[in-house]
Amino acid sequence: MTKQAFEMVEGYHDLCIGESVTPDGEGTKHVVRLLAGDETSVSVRVGNVERTLILGHFQNRHLPNPPNDVPSVVEVGGLRIGADLTKPFMSGSVYSQSLVNLETDARLFIGSARDPLSPPGRHVFPVPDTDWNYGENWLQKVKYGWHLGVDVDEEQGHPLVAATDGTVLAIRRFDPSVQQEDYWGNGLAMLGDDGFVYIYMHWDELAEGVVRGARLAAGDLIGPMGRSGFDSTTITTHLHFEMLVMKHPERFTFAFETEPEVLPTPNRILPTEVEGFVVNPYPYLVEWYEGR
Repeated sequence: MTKQAFEMVEGYHDLCIGESVTPDGEGTKHVVRLLAGDETSVSVRVGNVERTLILGHFQNRHLPNPPNDVPSVVEVGGLRIGADLTKPFMSGSVYSQSLVNLETDARLFIGSARDPLSPPGRHVFPVPDTDWNYGENWLQKVKYGWHLGVDVDEEQGHPLVAATDGTVLAIRRFDPSVQQEDYWGNGLAMLGDDGFVYIYMHWDELAEGVVRGARLAAGDLIGPMGRSGFDSTTITTHLHFEMLVMKHPERFTFAFETEPEVLPTPNRILPTEVEGFVVNPYPYLVEWYEGR
């Protein structure tokens, strides 16, 4: 029996190998069975058709990808199926384990191929007026665990905007005068009206009025892209962008846990009380960028 993800965001299913789910909607009913899942791919059967989905590009985000190359998503039998994560990624750091939060073999997205991937409502690319190369670093190995977001590179000071309508949930301000650079820097979490929680990391400052509890509309200025958390390093200036599903988003805080064997500074975690998990933002980012 499928373990349905939280009701707020539809379409995500946690499955064990051999389990099936029969999604309803648009008059289409097809049994989707999980056949296999490992560190790089997921195999599924839809009716009599078997397909393999690659979890990501597994390459440097500076290398360009064709805009129609989203290997983690396929369309078959009138369904759009996406593979986000597999059991091997429930390993490593506290950051990775807390955000993955997977008790089965794989997490799939299943929806109608006739509908946009994004839920209803206006959505925009969070880094406007940029020439994105479709680079992706979802699930790459990094010092603090698996990379569970997508980095979008731009110049320091470039504007960052709200991806959709929503409410600011939490703000974390990094103070370099009292702590070392920590890979995270400044952070903002916004609960979208679509049910997703959007995480923006490394901005330098916030636009006027962007405070906890503030309402933002799609395209509203959040602030300039920055280098908080890694300012003295050679790391490319970027937005670290995450999308999460939470059963209790009102309980979210930017939480940290000491993990000396992984990092010299505390590592970020997702609090267990929010009952949440991260999803792959890359297919959504491609859809928003192409829809400009």
